[in-house]
Amino acid sequence: MSRRLETRTFPLFWLLVLLAAVAVFATITGCERSDGRQHLDNPFDPDGSAGGDGLELTALTFTNQIFLQWNQPQGKGIVDYTLLRADSPNGPFDQLVVVPHTAAATNDYSYEFPPPTQTHWFKAQATN
Repeated sequence: MSRRLETRTFPLFWLLVLLAAVAVFATITGCERSDGRQHLDNPFDPDGSAGGDGLELTALTFTNQIFLQWNQPQGKGIVDYTLLRADSPNGPFDQLVVVPHTAAATNDYSYEFPPPTQTHWFKAQATN
């Protein structure tokens, strides 16, 4: 006794419906085109959220001092920070001080008695 085996073909219509449903789902759930660059969680990445300035050094002037403050990224193996000063944005930069890294979110240094009536430019370099 032989049996006849029936095969059913999946209609092309249902295949197109399935593909359309996948496309709609991808669009609704936020599928978007990448710019091709890899974005990592690195504060020193020029393409990152901090624009490459992971320390975000700020300077505030007071009578007879300039108060410098910067972020201290944790978990990056940073040992200390070298603060540099120059008379112009292009340098040359001279070492002002080396400040040890701490567990705090920020660190600071007071540059006391800077030369008056002079423009100062600062940089902070993290070292490990």
